[in-house]
Amino acid sequence: MNLPVKILISLLLITFLIVLGKKVLRMERATYPVLVIFYVLVGFAFYPLLEGKTELFSPVLLFSLGVVGFLEGAAIDPVRLKVRIDLKKPVLYFLPSLLLFFALSRAFIGKTLPSLALGLALSLVSLYGVREERRVTVGVWEALAIPLLAVIFSLGRGEFFVSLGYHLVLALIFGTIAYVSLGIKATAGEVNALLLGILLFSSGTSSFLLLSPIFVGFASGVVYANLPKLVGTERMIPKLIPLEKPIFIFLLLYLGFASFPHLSWKALVVSLAFFLVKSLYGLALGEKGFLSLSPLSAAIILSFSTHFPRQLPPHFLSAFALVLLLLEAEEYLLGVREAKRKLYVRR
Repeated sequence: MNLPVKILISLLLITFLIVLGKKVLRMERATYPVLVIFYVLVGFAFYPLLEGKTELFSPVLLFSLGVVGFLEGAAIDPVRLKVRIDLKKPVLYFLPSLLLFFALSRAFIGKTLPSLALGLALSLVSLYGVREERRVTVGVWEALAIPLLAVIFSLGRGEFFVSLGYHLVLALIFGTIAYVSLGIKATAGEVNALLLGILLFSSGTSSFLLLSPIFVGFASGVVYANLPKLVGTERMIPKLIPLEKPIFIFLLLYLGFASFPHLSWKALVVSLAFFLVKSLYGLALGEKGFLSLSPLSAAIILSFSTHFPRQLPPHFLSAFALVLLLLEAEEYLLGVREAKRKLYVRR
């Protein structure tokens, strides 16, 4: 197939999906599962046009991973939390889930490191609803998961304790830089430039050193949010929150784009196995929201597959994309069937 035909096919697919999203699905008011399904499919449609050149988007991917981590870390500020945190339920759900999906992943992969990364991504959940305590519950769950990324990357990088030290030192450096830099008097444009530059250098430096951009961003955010109040998190958080949805959409597009060339019957079989186990486990717990994967899940699996491409078999990225689509479709159908209203609001 020559390039003009590929371009034509991609443009037709993308146009069809845009019209479908605008006129039929009404994406501006779409529920969380519909949003996930739609943008992963759009990512699939981009593949013929760009011929699988994922390296073109590496800087944006690294920046996105850094922002995801920083947002999670900056939210961990006890002063800003308005609701009481109950750690028992997130911990009791998270640990068995991690063990279950790690064991299942290892049965398919046979290697510890990629199994741990995939198990971590599959064990996370999206319980986003209209009630604030659910958001906090998921936030605690994700705060438990992100430090494991430093462990996974340190194992993959080698020199385990040295690598862990690099993670912590780099996070402390960039968290302090953010704290000091954003405390100076500056115009709104200068503050935005400082913020974006800090996040870009943080994620780029950590990736260059084969460290986890998500963890470094996360720990930097924790440092920034919890140092003695100089400028306060409220000045920064409103500037980052608008980035959250576009970055999540980019990660979904990138996931669809990067996983498309490895779609196969083998990937489908693996995805169905994960889907069945996740569904049975979630339904047994009586948590419909347990079926839906967290936005952090896509960031984790993309981060690992980008930095350790030889560790994770290529078809497992496609398997993850397929199981994500299956779980969100199931979540949507169960939610609509029971309540007939929008239950899954991210923010």
